[in-house]
Amino acid sequence: MFKHYEKKKQGEITVVNLHQFMKMLYSQVSDPQLPVFRAEGEQFLYEGTAFFDRDSMVAEIRGKDDQINQLLYRDRFVRYLVLPDLAVTLGHIRAHTRKKLTPDLSSLTIEIDVKE
Repeated sequence: MFKHYEKKKQGEITVVNLHQFMKMLYSQVSDPQLPVFRAEGEQFLYEGTAFFDRDSMVAEIRGKDDQINQLLYRDRFVRYLVLPDLAVTLGHIRAHTRKKLTPDLSSLTIEIDVKE
């Protein structure tokens, strides 16, 4: 259902396959994520992204932080990224990320190419 929603509302929500989530949940080097929704009457509203450690939710992000996370998580795009501190709104932002983890797992380097 989420994948179907993502095709219509691409760039708006975090979409994670349940199998991907379970694989990440028991990995030592990943932060499993799931979308957070709120039911309000007949509506099902997207709130943001939840992060898990072991079997517990440890954090939730919303708004601009959620959009930036979507850009970092995989090669994705967001429709609009509002940056009020810079008085700017960017549209159709695409990002390509490259991640390198040192063999001893002590350091992670992330390179991000952002295109508008």
